[in-house]
Amino acid sequence: MPSSRSKEPFWNLVDSVRTMTLATAGETGPWSAPVYYLYRDKQFYFFSSPSSRHIQEGEGRACAASIFRVHDRVDRLEGLQMSGSIQVQKPGVRAAAAAGAYARRFGITVAGSDFLAFFSTHSMPDYMRFLRIRCII
Repeated sequence: MPSSRSKEPFWNLVDSVRTMTLATAGETGPWSAPVYYLYRDKQFYFFSSPSSRHIQEGEGRACAASIFRVHDRVDRLEGLQMSGSIQVQKPGVRAAAAAGAYARRFGITVAGSDFLAFFSTHSMPDYMRFLRIRCII
């Protein structure tokens, strides 16, 4: 098992970068899309439109993702690549806790504690849902 020291670059990257690029493939070919993410419980969580191409082609299917830090120098490339699947996060305690952590990560203020209701009715009406990507890292 890797030491906690060897995981340090992973945590620094995941904690400091806020977007990941998702890659899917469908009948019309490959596609990529950036999403804001939260890493929690060994999964990446994000909100996205059910009608978006990356969800239509990726939900429940194999996909890939990358997180990277932009540097001015070519020799400083730093990134993480992964594969997994996109799944809808069903409502419940885990979803509510992840939505609350997502809101805190991105400075979204919610009156009360029902973060999932807030995301579905206020800032992202009807067309957004909370998804998680399970990855092989």
